[in-house]
Amino acid sequence: MDLGLAGHTALITGASRGIGRECARALAAEGVRLRLCARGAAGLDALCDELASDQHRAVAVDLEAPDGPRTLLAWLGAETPDIVVHNVGGTLGIRDPLAPIEEWRRVWRLNCEIAMELNAAIVPAMAERGNGRIVVLSSLAAFEHQGAVAYSVVKSALTAYVRGLGRTYAGNGVVIAAVVPGAIVSEGGHWDEAAKRDPAYVQAYIEERLPRGAFGTANEVAAVVTFLCSQHGAPFAGSTVPMDGGQGRGFFGR
Repeated sequence: MDLGLAGHTALITGASRGIGRECARALAAEGVRLRLCARGAAGLDALCDELASDQHRAVAVDLEAPDGPRTLLAWLGAETPDIVVHNVGGTLGIRDPLAPIEEWRRVWRLNCEIAMELNAAIVPAMAERGNGRIVVLSSLAAFEHQGAVAYSVVKSALTAYVRGLGRTYAGNGVVIAAVVPGAIVSEGGHWDEAAKRDPAYVQAYIEERLPRGAFGTANEVAAVVTFLCSQHGAPFAGSTVPMDGGQGRGFFGR
């Protein structure tokens, strides 16, 4: 299938590891020029070395910082990407549902506000030229309890934001969609580390929650993201695309 992506430019946040890294690999394989952002330069450098093309650029920016998105936008300069993949996010280890409001704001900033700030600068230019793709990585936690309450609440808000923004700009040729993975395993990620610490717990989770008998993988998510970024993604404007493998409820482990 021809995805029609060759020659386009994509901005990926949180690109140095996990789903972000796999999205970079998948889009690069389709001939997309990459603009990569993450906090750590080492992971970005390693990824650029692997991709081995001078058409890709990367910058180390802490997007959680107050001036993070502005720094990234200044680095892009006059270049407006054709594609944006908002991958940066996480729980920040904030698991107490009665955590101080300052900690809730940190979770909000990382998982939702950064994407909103970048979109406010990028979407109008996409709409003016009549084409663009924005894919946001949400989580199954947006729809059911999956551990950290603050993370679940903010991902719910993020998914609602994508739904509303996507509908607003669908008529301008800008496709804004959310991908909603369930439990994903990737090198150095939560489930990878959990399997090393407590394999019995992880096996119980798989048996009780994952009908397919396995975690999803970052490259599976990247394949869906790449499709949504393509010329075939138009019907998904304002959509939330679940890919949780039928993940069930009822597991209240650690």
